[in-house]
Amino acid sequence: IRCIRFPEAQKYIGQTCVRYLCFDEFESGPCSDDSSTISRIRKHHLLPYAAEHWGDHLRGAAEKDIERDILGFLQQSSKVSSSVQ
Repeated sequence: IRCIRFPEAQKYIGQTCVRYLCFDEFESGPCSDDSSTISRIRKHHLLPYAAEHWGDHLRGAAEKDIERDILGFLQQSSKVSSSVQ
């Protein structure tokens, strides 16, 4: 029923995750120590979820719809490094 009532939901959630990971805050790359990592996560609550699940939400047709956003994110190595820390 979810797919019927909200057919674009996965695309919008995935797009939100990718755009979140592109925030300037993450331009500095990965944190240098555990304390900084914990502080970043406390400040940016969506970071762990967005980093882990953006791809889950964008499988299939949704991936093609926001391909430019995805490629833009993946081409920013410091932000990708921040997301996989």
